[in-house]
Amino acid sequence: MLEIRRLAGIASAASLSLRPLAPAAPAVRDEVGLVEIALSSRPDLQAARLREALAEAGVDLARSQAVPNLTGSVRYAREPVVSRLASATQRRAFDRENVLDFGISIPLPLWNREQGNIREASSKVTQARAERDALENSIRAEVTTASRRYQSALRTLELIRTGVVNETQAGFTITQLAYRLGDMRLLDVLVQQRSLVDAQIAELTAEAEAAAAEAGLELAVGGSVN
Repeated sequence: MLEIRRLAGIASAASLSLRPLAPAAPAVRDEVGLVEIALSSRPDLQAARLREALAEAGVDLARSQAVPNLTGSVRYAREPVVSRLASATQRRAFDRENVLDFGISIPLPLWNREQGNIREASSKVTQARAERDALENSIRAEVTTASRRYQSALRTLELIRTGVVNETQAGFTITQLAYRLGDMRLLDVLVQQRSLVDAQIAELTAEAEAAAAEAGLELAVGGSVN
């Protein structure tokens, strides 16, 4: 307490009270629920699903281009035709007729068009699907590990508070009372107070670990876990 007063610039005669420690954070959802949240909200997984959908669209595009494109054509013209045969002494006579042509062109070959592009697009789909599956498995493992670390940190914090800090605080109160009654020495009071400070430092350390574990779990899930 004297060290705190010195660091904070508080006079030795001024009153000083420390803020009570915050209660333990509430328990979060079970691992199955957290994994479901992560699989629906993780942005990296959403990006992987978009890449898979884009690859599948590439296959559809390649298959559509494999269908032969039929091209129709229409031509109109007036062409000369022989109206009568010419003799040795006569010239041939010509007339003009209206000619209307219809045509259809089909590119060759018919059956192996775009097969290379289709196989390439299909391989991209396989790769994108494998990457998405691997990412989903990795997310499941990350969430499970982070959830267990957080639950362990909460249990440790609760044990320190109930089994160490509270018991040490009660022992310190009893020692102070015994000292006032003359049954304890001042050294006993100081030793018990030091034990209480050590217990409170351990509680602060456990709180920091629980906060770090919660942050890691939220990062693995991709959002809030409470």
